Amino acid sequence: MVARYQIFLTLPVVLLAVTLLAAEARRLPRAALALLCALLLAEQANAYAPLFLDRTEEAGRLAAIPPAPAECRAFYVSAARTGSRFGEAVADPYNHNTEAMLIAAVLHLPTINGISTFNPPFWPAAIPEDPAYLPQIRAYAAHWGWWDSAAWTCGASPGARRWTDRPG
Repeated sequence: MVARYQIFLTLPVVLLAVTLLAAEARRLPRAALALLCALLLAEQANAYAPLFLDRTEEAGRLAAIPPAPAECRAFYVSAARTGSRFGEAVADPYNHNTEAMLIAAVLHLPTINGISTFNPPFWPAAIPEDPAYLPQIRAYAAHWGWWDSAAWTCGASPGARRWTDRPG
């Protein structure tokens, strides 16, 4: 994962490197300059291929999720996926939150879950397997006025392809 500060610093670092290379180009022997340029280019090589996502499989999984109940105005993931997509941990804070964001985007339905660098107050940090998860979901939804309103919150179990009622 790339941190935001790295994205922010990319342009200044590249400009600094180009400026220094341009200033030193006349003073350095050609072999040293060629070696330096080769090292800078080699540094960009990356054997890691992060594109492990099987688009067809993921699209099929998302298409298999039935429409949410009509009274559901927001949802949370009640059970995370059980299988790993590309070798990542399954029972961790990242997995079910990214799953929820995909479902929310496809169904155009807001989700309590999600992940970012900065999370709002009372955001549920637990994972669905954790006994503290549902109380955190309840507290978060209640804090924002979603729990006791007519626009109730429902649970999505993407692996089981079903929706669950919110817990009492």
